[in-house]
Amino acid sequence: MFHKSAEVHKETGGAFDITVGPLVNAWGFGFTASSATDSAAIDSLLQYVGMDKVKLSGKRIIKTFPQVMLDFNAIAQGYSVDLVSEYSKGLG
Repeated sequence: MFHKSAEVHKETGGAFDITVGPLVNAWGFGFTASSATDSAAIDSLLQYVGMDKVKLSGKRIIKTFPQVMLDFNAIAQGYSVDLVSEYSKGLG
């Protein structure tokens, strides 16, 4: 998932980013209630957003800051559908 996410991030010019969790939560679309979303609050969260804040080292994901959140949901759902589809095709 990490490698595919990095690939899609690059192909979309950064529009797809698995590190947007802090912003998603701030706007009330994540797993926490919406918080203050003024420009100063958003600016303070941006330091934790960006694929440059994470790297893969072997089987470990290394984050620049502990506040960096990873959300593979967008890509994982499609991947799981692909797996189920292939499995179903194999069953005939």
